[in-house]
Amino acid sequence: MDVTIQNGVIVIALAAMMVGLTLTRSNRIGPTVAMLVVGVVVYRFAVAGALQLGLDPNLLQLITAGLVIAMITVRSHARATLRSVTAAGRRERRVAQARFYEEDRVASFI
Repeated sequence: MDVTIQNGVIVIALAAMMVGLTLTRSNRIGPTVAMLVVGVVVYRFAVAGALQLGLDPNLLQLITAGLVIAMITVRSHARATLRSVTAAGRRERRVAQARFYEEDRVASFI
């Protein structure tokens, strides 16, 4: 028994949670739990793939940290990026930018 085994379980759970929650935007329990299970599978495949490539097992922490950071980035920026691709999204961005400039001009007079 190793004392650090608990840290590994916590890291796996958090990484799987980030991957799973990135894949779903639902507030319902069923799809969220299903995506958490998918997150565990994706995370384990990433670890197995890294080991299969012959990478040093000590680099697994770096690889899993990179996976979690990538998922956090995707979760926070994906919606805005996808929205800016469509014509409605570009129009929405232009309106928001014009509103910001208008508010900034008004604030500069105060």
